[in-house]
Formats: sequence, structure tokens, C-alpha cells
Amino acid sequence: MTTETELRKGFLLGQWEVLPDRGLLRDGAKREHVEPLVMRVLVALACQQGEVLSKDDLINDVWDGRAQNDEPLNRCISILRRKLGDDSRDPTYIQNIPRIGYRLMMTVELMDSPEVEPARSPRRAKRLLLLVALVLLGIIAAIGVSRFVAPTDELRPMRSVAIFPFSCTGITEEYLCFGFSEELTSTLLQTSKIKIVKFREPLPQNVSYVDLAESLDVGGLLTGSVQQVGDSLRISAELVDGDSGILLLNPVLDGSTDEVFDLQEQVASIVEQAMFGPNTEPARSVSRPSSFAAFEAYARGQYQFERRSRESIEASIRLFEQTISLDPKFGPAYLRLAYAYLLLPEYDSSLSIQSMYDLAAATTEAGIAAEPGIREVAGTVFGFIHHKRGEWLEADEAFGLALNANTVYPLTRHWYSRFLATVGRLDEALEQSRLAYEQAPDNPNMVSRLAIINLWTSDLAAAGRFFDIANGMGQEAPIHDLAYAMYLIGIEDIDEARRFTKIGLENLSIDSAWVDAAYDGLENPDLHAQSVELVSDLEQNSDLARYLVMTLWAVLGESDRAFATALTLPGIGQDFETGLEVMFSDDLRLLREHPDFPELLEKTGLTDYWSQIGCAWGGDGIRCEQP
Repeated sequence: MTTETELRKGFLLGQWEVLPDRGLLRDGAKREHVEPLVMRVLVALACQQGEVLSKDDLINDVWDGRAQNDEPLNRCISILRRKLGDDSRDPTYIQNIPRIGYRLMMTVELMDSPEVEPARSPRRAKRLLLLVALVLLGIIAAIGVSRFVAPTDELRPMRSVAIFPFSCTGITEEYLCFGFSEELTSTLLQTSKIKIVKFREPLPQNVSYVDLAESLDVGGLLTGSVQQVGDSLRISAELVDGDSGILLLNPVLDGSTDEVFDLQEQVASIVEQAMFGPNTEPARSVSRPSSFAAFEAYARGQYQFERRSRESIEASIRLFEQTISLDPKFGPAYLRLAYAYLLLPEYDSSLSIQSMYDLAAATTEAGIAAEPGIREVAGTVFGFIHHKRGEWLEADEAFGLALNANTVYPLTRHWYSRFLATVGRLDEALEQSRLAYEQAPDNPNMVSRLAIINLWTSDLAAAGRFFDIANGMGQEAPIHDLAYAMYLIGIEDIDEARRFTKIGLENLSIDSAWVDAAYDGLENPDLHAQSVELVSDLEQNSDLARYLVMTLWAVLGESDRAFATALTLPGIGQDFETGLEVMFSDDLRLLREHPDFPELLEKTGLTDYWSQIGCAWGGDGIRCEQP
């Protein structure tokens, strides 16, 4: 029988090449990235060479026996079916043997040379010959020839591109370059033909572009520069081929500041024509402000909003309000203003959450009235508000509207992931978080979210990897620090857990003097009673968030006290959301095992919500239809 060690070097499964150590399924030019846990299920099945592997054996192999029900396994099988293009009703790859287990229906064959890229090599020589022509086209565009000639149909279509921020030259303000990059990305996102990976940091100059494109799974790298001199703009764009690292195009476009949207549409059109040919329809912005003054205020607002502090969000609110006063029909400004209203209470606890949510909703409705085209994307705002208010079905429907829009932004997936985790749909939350991360891999909020949801699903290896990345990016959000402390407890690094608990609390302006005494009870059973007394005092006499008290009780093994605190969670806001989310994590299993836990589910409205979507509580997780 083939061993796991042999299979991890790569194997063939029907039309697919499976590269476990790279987390990759490959079928010609088509690629599907698979998370480690799901890949381990596939490798475990492949080891059996078509024989049935029982569910219990799968759980023992993949989860070391830690999974207490079939839900994690069902989720992995469901993801594998989707990635492989399999149909559970008429399977080609994975057969479900009722009440027993699963088996692979296709023959498994070891690969002789798994690192070879057969999808690219046959056309590589022809592609390199044609690159010279493309470079010449870039030179022609640079000297002002308006007609752009795209690659011939013989070239492999470039279906994906990573966009790096355009740099500023001369004395050009940074917000202008940022705003130009943002609008260019939004325009390119309008076509479903292109996978967009958006970066916040500049394109690095000291790495292999081929290796970078390979690691990002994209066909091209796009960046450029913006220069403003008075009322004139000069835009220089650079499109690098991911296969060869050769500069394909370098058009230089000149225009006035009032033509900034025309210029970014021209850049988007050049990129799309390079990918899909000269007959590609010209790219169009979803919406554009009526004047450069309005664009300038909007770009400044975007720049401030992304800096994520109380002061910067307050500044972004003023700038988005200024944008709307300059152009009352520019819908995106209303949406950005609503986003700022939603997030500000997380940075300023003195604000009324209800009032800010009402203000965000009213602003969004005004934006839809001014520009109806933003209605679907606006589902992100309403989904966020319904989520925070515990209106589960309404939140689900609103996010569903946003996910059906022509453009699905990383922020939408990020907030939807948070909603899914709150209502116990951790597997789907992980998938949405992964998709958001793929769209914005250097956004610390997306990386942190992926770390946290991996922690909730008990994949400590993946959680640790993404926590390290987020920490390296300087992520300092209190929720991140406190979740990281829980991860550190999981790997028994108690001293570091103490330190990050203090950091998280201090960033929330909460006294952390009690932390050492509480942690002492974790390490020394003789001090357990002392820790219990301390947490009891915190619950009665401090402003410590309910979800933190609940978590402390759970970590100390006090099931009844954890449950009693859970019943006092507020019905709105961050404390409520985080409390429910943590409740479904592996660390709070004892809370879910409490005999009165169904009462808590009823109180939060989750039982009714699950019923409406065809699911129910199944002991330690929600049970929906089998894959």
C-alpha cells in the first residue's frame, strides 16, 4: 500500500495532480488551493487505494481522535467535492458508504516529477518569443500612440493579476496615489474573468517576479506611479508577466486632474486587453465623482479610513461628508461613510452603538436613493448591522445580496466570516476568511481573522502560522491580542499568554493588574480557588467584557459559572458578537456540554435561525444536510 510519505510528494487522481505539501490541486492551467486539514483527509483516503476508510479511522488519522462528531469531517469532504468538481449524488471521485465511511473511486498514481509545471511548459517558448512584441507595444503606448494592440489568441490568457500600490513621484501627495490604486482595483474587479489580489505594500524590487507570481498564484503583477504637477497628471503603469518576469507593458498616460477617472479606466482597459485580446470591451468605473475636488476628498477619506485609529476614522468621516457635499450623487462615498460610522464605536467606547448603527443605515439608504447601482454592495452595511443586533436571518440575507454583486470586496467576506463564526458556522467562516485573505494577503485584518478562525476550528498549526504573519505586520487590535493569548495557552506558552493578555486589555483601556493572579490558577492547581475568587470579583466589580469573564471561567474549568455569565451577554455589539463566537471554539467545549446550553441557544435566537436555514444543534455543533 502506498505510504503517506510517498503521497505527500505528489500523486495523480483522475485528471488532477495533487501536491499535498503545496496545498495544491492542478488540472492543466486550473488550480485549486486546499487548506492543510482538508488535504490531510484527501491523503488519508488516497493511502487506502480505493478501499473504504471508516469515519472513525479518518477522524483518528486527521484529528488524532479529537473530533467528537462527524461535522468537521463532513465539512472537509464537502470542500474536497467542490474543489474536485464532484457531485455527491453521482460521484466520480469520493463515494460515501452510508454509516461506514468514504473511499476514493479514482485510481491513485504516484507522480514521477511532481514539481514540473506541465500546464505552462508547452507554450513557454512561443510565449517568450511573443513577449518582445508586447514590450514594443508598451514602448509605443509610452510615446503616445492611442491605439493599444493586445496579445494574439495564441498566448495563454492571463486570468489573474496582483495589484500593488502606485507610487508617488515628485511632490505628489500619497493619498492621490492610494486613491488611484483603489479605483483601478475596483474597476478591474468588475469583470468576473479576472482574479484580483490586492496589496497594501509596494511591489518588492529584490525578489524574483516569477517566484512571487507563483507564490500568489497569479499570471501578472501590476503597479505604476502617479505624478501631479498643478492640474496635470501623468500615470505610468507596469504589467509584469508572471511566467517570465518580463515587463509586458509600460504605458505612460497624460491628462488633467479632472480626467483622473478616464486615466484609470484607460489603464484598466490596457490590462484587460493584454489579458483577453483587442476585442475586449473598454473597462468602465462603477461610479465616479463629478469633479476632481470630490475625488480628492474621497481619496483622502479612503486613505484615512485604512489607517484604522479613532483619529483617522473620525478624519475619514469628515472627508466622506465633504465628498457628498461636493457630489451628492456619488454612491461609494455614502458607503464608505457608513463603514466609518460602523467601525468608530470599536475605537471610541463612549459612543452609542445603536445610534451609530442607525446613522450608518440611514446614510446607506440615502446613498442607494442617490445612486441605485450600489444597492447590492450596500448589503455589506446592512449585514453588519443585523449581525451586531442578533438579527441572524436578516444578516444572512443582506450578506447574500452583497456576495451576489458584480464586485465582492475583501471587507464583505471579512465581515461575513465574522457573522458565520458568530452563528456557529465555523467551516463556512473559515472558507470566507480564506477567500478574503486571498484577495488581500498583506492586509493585517484579513490575516488576523484567518488566524483566529483557525484557532476556533482547532488547527493550531495554521493558527500559529497566520498569527506570526499578522504579528509581523504590526497587527495590534485588542481582539487579535486576546485571541493570540488563547492560542498561546493552547500550545502551553503561559508566560507569553500572560503578556499578550495584558497587551490586549491595556489596548482596551482595561486594568490588567489581575492577570498574573488569574493565570497562576492555570499553572498551579493549589491556586485554583484564589483564581476563582479573583474572577468572581472581576465579574461583580469591574467593567470587564462579559465574553472575557465567560472565557476566564471556561479556562478555569468552571462550567456553571461560564454558563451563567454567557446568559448575561448583551444583545448587541462587540461583546455579544465575540461572546457567541468564542462560545463555539474548542476552548469553550465545556460550555457547550452544559445541560442547559439549549436554553442559551434559544435565548440568543440561534435555534430559530438554524431551523430556518435547515439546520439544528447536534450536541457539539450544528448539523445540516450531509455532503
